[in-house]
Amino acid sequence: MNYKEKKILFIIGSLSMGGAENHLVQVSHGLLEKGWNVEICLLAPHIEIDKKLIHKKLNIFHIPRRFADNKVFKKLPLFKLFLLIVCSLLLLKILITRKYYVVHMFLPQAYLVGGFLSILTGIPIKIMSRRSLNNYQKKNKFYYFCEKFLHKRMNIILGNSNRVIKDLKLEGISEDKLKLIYNGINLKKFERKKCLTENCRQKLGINTDDFVIIMTANLIPYKGHIDLIEALNLVNKNINNWKLILVGNDRGIKKELVKVIQKYKLEKKIIIKEKIVHIENFLFASDIGVLSSHEEGFSNSILEYMAAELPIVVTDVGGNREALGTEEIGILVPAKDPQKLGNAILKIYKTKMRVNMGKKARLRAKKLFSLDRCIGDYEKLYFDCLLSKGSR
Repeated sequence: MNYKEKKILFIIGSLSMGGAENHLVQVSHGLLEKGWNVEICLLAPHIEIDKKLIHKKLNIFHIPRRFADNKVFKKLPLFKLFLLIVCSLLLLKILITRKYYVVHMFLPQAYLVGGFLSILTGIPIKIMSRRSLNNYQKKNKFYYFCEKFLHKRMNIILGNSNRVIKDLKLEGISEDKLKLIYNGINLKKFERKKCLTENCRQKLGINTDDFVIIMTANLIPYKGHIDLIEALNLVNKNINNWKLILVGNDRGIKKELVKVIQKYKLEKKIIIKEKIVHIENFLFASDIGVLSSHEEGFSNSILEYMAAELPIVVTDVGGNREALGTEEIGILVPAKDPQKLGNAILKIYKTKMRVNMGKKARLRAKKLFSLDRCIGDYEKLYFDCLLSKGSR
């Protein structure tokens, strides 16, 4: 039996710019290249990912964007609920007509919709990927009770860090269902060269001798952008030539960030860039990567910093400690502590070992977090599931 012919459907909310979305597109591309039959269904018709990353043979199903973005419909009080029902009906039709053997769901909303419908339609193998801590369950008990029901009916539940796996164990999931697959990074894409650094800085209007800090994270409250701005304000007198690049799409806090920047009179120091496809160009222009999150599952941003040979300062939350591994490549600091965050950035600014730290970071990414390794782990997972199911 050729198990690669068995259809796999990935379900996710959208393909907007985000870590989970980027991860799924790259994994799908790799699996298709290896002969697997994979497709994606979106619950919202938004595709912001670089089109070059999407495999030409990849089928992506979603409702028409003109329908979801209709200005008249959006004014209706229950429009979001109505849209969810329409997307669910589309998914139900796909599950019935396209005969999938494996359904793999990413992120909570996709898990709720896809989980119940995959059970209803009798999908043989059902897999859920948790890519964050379970704090959202505490804020919304509906998710908690629904996921508790679904967990028992899944064949495999994946985490992307040991910290996420710990949460899943506390939710009562048995050891035999739990699997760990770390995120993967395309190392070739982030291969750093001196000429690229100079060219990228020139395009951004950044001086050669500036100390450039970058944080790549969508503008969401829990990412801690304000903590980082306050940290840099505290050490501003010690690092006169610093520049900060914030790369990420606005998720509701950009106006607040601008006010904080103006409050500290840092307008000439901080650059905000949205809707960026080629993040590597900004990493090549930088000297240090920072992530000031209050919570994380396992950050793709940290892997990108490592691959681009950047020393790192990150908060000690979620899987960040697992990613960093050692202070030879960066510094861990407590979350929500601008003073310690600023001191860590200052420490790396003053060290003569910055370049060496960056080189060690890339070696760690190559050893543990390559995209090839990640895709290989997914292949093994699907083979094991299909073989196990076929032997029953």
